[in-house]
Amino acid sequence: MSAHVSETQTMIAPNPTRTTLDAALAVSTDRLLRRLGHSADRALSPRLSRQIDGAVDRVLDYARPWTTRRAHAIEVERGLVRIDRTLALRSFRLARSLRPCHTLYVYVVTLGNAVDQLIARAMRRRPAFGVVLDAAASVAAESLVEQLHEEIADDLPPDQTYSLPFSPGYCDWPLHEQQKLFALLPGEVDSAVALSPDHLMRPRKSIAGVIGIGPAELLDEIPSPCLACGREDCPYRRE
Repeated sequence: MSAHVSETQTMIAPNPTRTTLDAALAVSTDRLLRRLGHSADRALSPRLSRQIDGAVDRVLDYARPWTTRRAHAIEVERGLVRIDRTLALRSFRLARSLRPCHTLYVYVVTLGNAVDQLIARAMRRRPAFGVVLDAAASVAAESLVEQLHEEIADDLPPDQTYSLPFSPGYCDWPLHEQQKLFALLPGEVDSAVALSPDHLMRPRKSIAGVIGIGPAELLDEIPSPCLACGREDCPYRRE
């Protein structure tokens, strides 16, 4: 079990932080092509190029980015991450990734309902374009998580760093544990994101997850859980 270090108390924010990041929202074309299953060694057709440009523009126009996060003290055991000694997240891969960590940021980000409605309309009228829109929105939501990473990193002392983000539904972390993350953000998420009985979020282009904080010299030695996965063509794979 990793002990919580008293010097880190100043990094645990007593209140959640909400952010709107409209101006900074971005979509990586390379990541979008990967999400669409487009091989890097294939030439991009003029039609797909136009669809991508149009989809990115529409997503950025319709998105109303919103994020919230809260920091918690944690203790890591084999297959368990205990939060504030009151709740446990159950995943061997998650626990391995957070082994050196003493603090955990729980977060939720969303692009808002308008993006969902935009995609739904396109799927009815222009399904091929709707698929590109859907992928572009997914990449935009991921960029919100990356910006959250950067905001957290800006507040860390030089000897501390952050883990890769991890979300329920990835690796061996069950999707139903999404309920636990929402429970750790009481009253903060309800106005922006809802969790269905089958543990899916509405709006769809939302991400809930965690980011660990710990000593840089130890966290830098923790490999990405993707390296232990045999699915090398996974669009979510992180090296």
